[in-house]
Amino acid sequence: ANWSRLRKVVKSYVSTLLLMLQHLHQPTLTCAVLRQVQHLLVYISCFPRLLRLLTKRLTSLWSSGDEFVRVLAFMCLRRLVITNNNVTYRENCFKQMYLSFARNSAFTSVATLPGIRFMENSLTEIYAIDAALTYQHGFVYIRQLAVQLRKAMTEKTKANLQSVYNWQFVHSLCLWCRVLGDCFCPTLEPLVFPLVQVVIGTVQLLPTARYFPLRFHCLRALVRMSTKTDVYIPVSS
Repeated sequence: ANWSRLRKVVKSYVSTLLLMLQHLHQPTLTCAVLRQVQHLLVYISCFPRLLRLLTKRLTSLWSSGDEFVRVLAFMCLRRLVITNNNVTYRENCFKQMYLSFARNSAFTSVATLPGIRFMENSLTEIYAIDAALTYQHGFVYIRQLAVQLRKAMTEKTKANLQSVYNWQFVHSLCLWCRVLGDCFCPTLEPLVFPLVQVVIGTVQLLPTARYFPLRFHCLRALVRMSTKTDVYIPVSS
């Protein structure tokens, strides 16, 4: 009975907060609004449309902008995923966060690397919440990387090689190595072998001295995953 009276008021308040998040650009004010949003996440889940809009905005804030804003946005996203058992919502949230990570990792520099590392760490934490859904996402996106690599191996054109030898591809490989390592369990174990094959294939694609740094990134990701999963990976070969 109380909820039926409060529903319209809560919806109006949440809509106002969401509108503010979409137009605020000052980090201190954005952080203040995000702290208010944190207290209302349980109620926001009752409004599917507002939940979708909020998740989209939180993902945008998580993937770019001020450090404190990104952390608060992630805390909101994590709490939404934990408290909301709806598979469709979780799937959409996982997908939005991964695609946002992939887009932003395409441009890597000394200035952007800390943000990319933050996204990698926090996305791994999100994937650890639901192993079954993580397996589905891992299967799809690791397969996409494998298809991309296979095309570059069969047709070694400049465009195909550049589609593999770029920061976005390497960061995606490193992310999945980290996810499978840190979240390792029987559900995710079947993804280890295909991912290892993709990483090794990437290392061997173009054996020239120019791409030694890329190989070091890939090999470090394999060593980390091997250590975490206790699975032997023939890195030396």
